[in-house]
Amino acid sequence: MHVDPKYSAMQKLKYFIRPDLPLSFKLDLIKKRTATAKKWIIGMNQITNDGEIAYAQEGASEAPVVNEDFFAPAASRMQLANPAVQTAIAATDTWLQFDNTAKAIAGSNKVYDATYPNRNDADGDNTGSGVDILSFLTSYTTGDFNDGGVTIKNFAILDNGTPVNASKLLTHGQITPFNKTATDTLKFFINHEMRRV
Repeated sequence: MHVDPKYSAMQKLKYFIRPDLPLSFKLDLIKKRTATAKKWIIGMNQITNDGEIAYAQEGASEAPVVNEDFFAPAASRMQLANPAVQTAIAATDTWLQFDNTAKAIAGSNKVYDATYPNRNDADGDNTGSGVDILSFLTSYTTGDFNDGGVTIKNFAILDNGTPVNASKLLTHGQITPFNKTATDTLKFFINHEMRRV
């Protein structure tokens, strides 16, 4: 655990995923009740097989097929889920595994914030940004949703406002369980870092 000296009562937690690979992943999720009361929550995410293909297509400037444009600011989105037991993640996952018998939170299916994804993110709340890092951000207001009293445990990046079982994911992730009440806002950052080994 690391307490940032810039804030008097703030916990910042970061988790590096699969650091043995050239592409590794960090997550910052910020839950806050007021502008000065913030909490950083730990998480990890798995780039799916479909996500790896999407990165290769993006690098080759190939046009993505329908519902696979995970990098389109106006179309792609994040979503959260609150299963009773945290859903396992795997590279083969699609919406079927993420939804896990209707546990995806409908109100959390929301497009990225304007200008995201971006490189070398300048948002001061994003502790994982950098020159070789692609950052995604979706912000949730108090009115977007609450978790209904069941803790949020999973998240995904997708390109579909009305996904079905076969809908593809860029990433499927787990997070330390937490609640979002009607008085909480969330800033959900996912950072994909290009690393040399």
